[in-house]
Amino acid sequence: MVRNDYDPITHYMYEWSKPVISLAAKKGFDVDNVGPVVTKKEILSRIEKLSPDFLFLNGHGSSDCFCGYENEPVICMPDCGIFRGKMVFSRSCDCAKGLGRKAVDKHGCTAFIGYEYEFINVRLTTSELTPMNDYVSRPIWETSNAVPTRTRVTACQRLAES
Repeated sequence: MVRNDYDPITHYMYEWSKPVISLAAKKGFDVDNVGPVVTKKEILSRIEKLSPDFLFLNGHGSSDCFCGYENEPVICMPDCGIFRGKMVFSRSCDCAKGLGRKAVDKHGCTAFIGYEYEFINVRLTTSELTPMNDYVSRPIWETSNAVPTRTRVTACQRLAES
């Protein structure tokens, strides 16, 4: 799991990823946690070394790049071969539009789930330091967290059955 933490939206991502990590641990999955400072060198080397079958990316993005700490491009179009044989959930703006499509269509990515437009978080400014207590944004994060928590096992089971 990749978890940036350097501005209000990435802080929300960082904190709201904790329930996903807890559930994965309960179910016996190994979770490699990259962050809160995410760099291109670190993320690419960890993906190559560990070869996870599922990646959960939290951070800013564009149609051709997933960004790490302070918006540093970390996985861009030339790098998307790193997704070969993997399922990816990218909680970042626009990444599904270009990066995800290329990863699936040209590089054998098993599945790329993400956002083709902006990922928008409506929030209480009084809760920015405690995102889990923000009742305004809670439905956004619970819905987004449903992707890795409710589809992971089903997707793996379907792959194993085919």
